[in-house]
Amino acid sequence: MSSGSFTAALFLSSSNPPASLIPSQITGNVGVCLSGGGSRAFTAGMGQLQALEALQANGASLLSQVVALSTVSGGGWIGIPFTYLPSSQGTDATFLGLYTEPASLSLDIIHATPSGIGQQINSGFSISEIALTAIHLATAEGVPWNMVWQTIMGLTFLQPYDLFSPGTDDAPTDLFSYNTASLTQYVTGPNPSLDSTMTDLVAQPTGQRRPYLISLCGLSVSVNGVHGLLAPVQSTPIATGVLSTPPGATDINQRPVGSGGVASFAFNSTPTASSSGTVTVQQSRQWSLTDILGTSSAAFAQDIINKFNEWKLNPVQFQAELRVHSPAVLSKLTKAGMVHNPAGLLSAPGGPATIATLPSAVQDIIPVYDYWSPLNPPIGQTLNPNQFTDGGSLENTGVASMLSYSNVTRIVAFINTEHPLAQATGGPVQVDGSLPPLFGYQPYSNGAYTPYGNGEPIGKGFAPFQFNQVFPSDAFADLQQGLWSASGSGQHSAAAIYTQQLTTVANPWFGVPGGQSVTVVWVYLNYDTAWYDAITDPFVRVAVDFDVATHHFPSYSTLKTDLSATQVNLLSNFASWIVQSNAATFIALFS
Repeated sequence: MSSGSFTAALFLSSSNPPASLIPSQITGNVGVCLSGGGSRAFTAGMGQLQALEALQANGASLLSQVVALSTVSGGGWIGIPFTYLPSSQGTDATFLGLYTEPASLSLDIIHATPSGIGQQINSGFSISEIALTAIHLATAEGVPWNMVWQTIMGLTFLQPYDLFSPGTDDAPTDLFSYNTASLTQYVTGPNPSLDSTMTDLVAQPTGQRRPYLISLCGLSVSVNGVHGLLAPVQSTPIATGVLSTPPGATDINQRPVGSGGVASFAFNSTPTASSSGTVTVQQSRQWSLTDILGTSSAAFAQDIINKFNEWKLNPVQFQAELRVHSPAVLSKLTKAGMVHNPAGLLSAPGGPATIATLPSAVQDIIPVYDYWSPLNPPIGQTLNPNQFTDGGSLENTGVASMLSYSNVTRIVAFINTEHPLAQATGGPVQVDGSLPPLFGYQPYSNGAYTPYGNGEPIGKGFAPFQFNQVFPSDAFADLQQGLWSASGSGQHSAAAIYTQQLTTVANPWFGVPGGQSVTVVWVYLNYDTAWYDAITDPFVRVAVDFDVATHHFPSYSTLKTDLSATQVNLLSNFASWIVQSNAATFIALFS
């Protein structure tokens, strides 16, 4: 971590559209999107990345030919550390875990602790344990409440792979870039004082090439006095910012947002001077992977607040959960070197007085950072920090962000949802609520899909999605029916995979140009009896049946953040099998 004055490049979208940010050595036109969805999306993403590395075309793995990887929330929990995995931390196989054909699954295999990152959510990661971790970090270690969630994400998914380096104040001390060339060009060349700062660079494993990372979070904005809206912030290896120009959107300081970004290390800063494409900024520390991982999945801050308020109403429950969960929480924190004050709450009896001091509103713990538009840096002005929130609270598929890159014309969209496909008698096919807004419709409500606009009232909680349309409305029914038919029309007898040929609708909110012809392979997380039928071990079948009956496998609740080793193994293998058993569909994209 370095504080001081630094020089950073500005990337105005008018002269540096998103596609121009991708380094020239990354070629191709296929993008992959990993949707949000907490631990379910994280685990399914493990299997999906496994499969894309296993499948081959043109003499190389499919994944090594992907030009960009768009992640949201839980999809980022796997996509971000995978993108930056240091060579010292093992191979992709050890990180993602090994795939097992359903016919070869055994109890030993499905009950084994996952070999890679999957084990990070097996212990100390329930909502209660996360809330207790937050209490310890804030009350015993002094982590600001608005950095607690990001810190927990860094400890869980980054620090085990040397991608989160907390300082004495537990704040991140690292920055990130694409490779040594981009580091020199945009970071250390203009700022030699950053030479000694720990830097995370995109992995370069032998025989593989990582896609260009696009991580989405939301910036709280208002339009014409209407609050509660979100502008898309992309964090990438080169630049970070609102790369689009959302019409009429202003931040907490009533300043217009968007029109580009700044060299990623310099995000969350105060501009002091600007000249010909560069800006001088004042920073207390650099923008880090911990920040992008945490902001992209910050919706869970509300679940932490809900747990706090539950405990305030029931101190006996708080005491009981403290006794039950504190050993696992303290063990995890101690292993991470985050117990500088052993006399903190988790190692001493808590009580009503302690509970009463906890935050009671999500605004108290939501991430806040300094934001300004590169189009008109507010030189010498004092600004209030802005609130940032989960990318999935704006657009949970990652597709809209991907379409802002005009060189991407083929997309694999993994929709790792908790909502199985369904259809009531005489009603429309019900799909995950993230899909209808891409076609101009509100999520399913009261038996119908209502379009945005035309004077139609916007349903409760649906306002942030109103600017998400990137495809023609008349193509939505085709997607619904295509997924439904592919899955066996309610029988769940085959993979819910459907390929659509679409033409984009211009979307200034996300910076998507209109009139582009794109191919989208939608992969909808849905049960498939063909996988179950291929399992030969009767005891494994019983384990699957039990998980379907008790936890709705594979559609685990997003609030179920702690998946057991068995659940991680079953879901990652299932998600990988879905892709590998439909190999021709994916290989065709790379022809």
